[in-house]
Amino acid sequence: MNRIICGLLIFVIAFLALAGSNTSAAVQALIALPGAAGLLYALWELLKANIEHQHKLEEQNAGNAFILSATSHMAQTAFDKHVRFCDEYLTKVDEGLMIFFREGPTTKALQIAAEVYLIRRKYVVWETTELSELLSKFEQALRNIGADEIYLQDLPVGEERTKVVTRMYATFKDVTDLKALPN
Repeated sequence: MNRIICGLLIFVIAFLALAGSNTSAAVQALIALPGAAGLLYALWELLKANIEHQHKLEEQNAGNAFILSATSHMAQTAFDKHVRFCDEYLTKVDEGLMIFFREGPTTKALQIAAEVYLIRRKYVVWETTELSELLSKFEQALRNIGADEIYLQDLPVGEERTKVVTRMYATFKDVTDLKALPN
């Protein structure tokens, strides 16, 4: 930018000297020569600056294209992994729900919880925080059902057993998304 200003300054000084002189045409031509050179120099520097700017823009666009293609690849990979995770997880949950509908609350809930948890661990990198929180609650509910069922095996009939059965069936109702269970 300083070179452009220098060139323009030379042009202006030469123009002022030419305008303020009362000399012959030959001297005026000699005075105008540095002004013309200064103007050409300023134009040359502007052209170079424009070319350099265009080159930087092209480099930046190429970099942006690379980043876009890399992020597009990552987005595609993340989507594919998430779909695989959902497919595996929901397949195992569906198997578990079939067991629940066939047998009711059962100690097999512990095995189902462990299996779906292992699927989650396999895809932990591709799991969102919100999904992790939701699935953790679901898996904890399964573990609670299984643990309550084991606890009931040695619990005598009485008030405590009634509370455990009520709690277990309430959790079972939440997990299976049943709207109403008989009391």
